[in-house]
Amino acid sequence: MGLASETSVPPLERCPSDSRKLPVSQNAELEAVNSEMPASRENNGQVAPTAKIVGGISLVLLLVWLVSFGATVWAYALTHGVYDPSPSITYQLILAAKVSVVTAALSAVTWIWPVIRGRRISVARIALQVGLGTQAILAILAVVGWLSPISPSLFFAEYNWLTFILEVGPVVSATVMLLTICAISVRVRTSAREQNPA
Repeated sequence: MGLASETSVPPLERCPSDSRKLPVSQNAELEAVNSEMPASRENNGQVAPTAKIVGGISLVLLLVWLVSFGATVWAYALTHGVYDPSPSITYQLILAAKVSVVTAALSAVTWIWPVIRGRRISVARIALQVGLGTQAILAILAVVGWLSPISPSLFFAEYNWLTFILEVGPVVSATVMLLTICAISVRVRTSAREQNPA
């Protein structure tokens, strides 16, 4: 009886986990890695997309500004001569650059509503709304500039405001429409890659 009771429970079966314990240094390394994993996931899930969105918006605004600047210089023939009340061609180009900043900023306003309803309406309707909205806002800008005595008279005095509406506005609106379509296409492809990674 005594021998049976001593051999019925081998000593190794009482503490099976003793032989599987890791050294203290390895346990500390594993805990450090586990504690860093949530932060890395959070960075991959939030910071990177935010940076892409900000970069994309900045790129679109820069392109709209460049197109607006080029269209303004072309429509008013600013490099062909000095027009009253400008003192020089350089002054005219700087003034065109400033007005183009306002134009690009106002065109961004037209993205808000289509982006909010972006999943409910088609790409064609989004682009059309953005284009028409940009044209309408630029027309309002030209009329306000024509009526305001503090606006640059080079662009909005006398009949110059019609040049802004009929020549600069359509070019900027068409550019914004094309950039909107491109931005939506890139977003759709990116979402598809994230949902179906290779």
